[in-house]
This record gives sequence, structure tokens and C-alpha cells, in this order.
Amino acid sequence: MVFAPPEVLRMFWRRYNTARRPAARMGELAAGVLSKQTRGRGGPLEALSAAWESILPREIADYTTLESLRGGLLRVVVADAGTRFVLSRQLNEMLTASLNEALGKKLVKQIEFRIGRRQRGSRPVEESASDND
Repeated sequence: MVFAPPEVLRMFWRRYNTARRPAARMGELAAGVLSKQTRGRGGPLEALSAAWESILPREIADYTTLESLRGGLLRVVVADAGTRFVLSRQLNEMLTASLNEALGKKLVKQIEFRIGRRQRGSRPVEESASDND
């Protein structure tokens, strides 16, 4: 581009500036990439996701997303503080027992809830088993 004529440079920059997408947060981009990678795997987290949706009422499940499973710790993203309070303080033990019962094995030892943006259409991320405790 150093030796390009000025008209070519102007055309390049005009086209480059109009073709760019708006800025996005790195976490949102990473979640999209990771969800595409885990879609076809069908590991325990996918079964866990199906069990999660069958256990919780639709009104609550719509405000949650399973984020990861690592060493028996299930991380769940919730939409707001009220949902986090109800799930963590009032239903945590029942959810853990119900998930393990639905799966037929003790896969979840603890559930951790955090407030965050729920990714529409995203799938949970299953972290590698080599990182387990």
C-alpha cells in the first residue's frame, strides 16, 4: 500500500471504513466462538442443560444460562440479582440434587450463580477434564 496511487488509497479507506462492523465486547465474541465449538460434542454439559431446562419453570429458566462445568462446580449466568437470590439461597440444594437425579450420576457438587448478560442461542462451555481437582 506504500506505493499505491492516492486514488487507490482513498478508495481502499472509503471501502474499509464502510465495511467494518460495530465494536463488540471480547467476552461476547468468545462466547459465540466457544458455543459453536461445543455444539456438536454432546458431552455431560449438554445433558445437564437439558435437565436444567426440564427442572426449572420456563419463567426462571429463560433468565439463566449454564456457563461451565469444572470439577463438579456448575457456573450459571443469571439475568438479575433477584433471580440469583432465589436460585442460590432458596433452591440451590434442591437444584443440585434434582440435576444429579435427572442425570443418574453425581456430576454436580455445587452451583455458583453470577449476574451477567445471557447470550441468546448460546450453548454452555464444557471445560476440559484435565483441569479437574
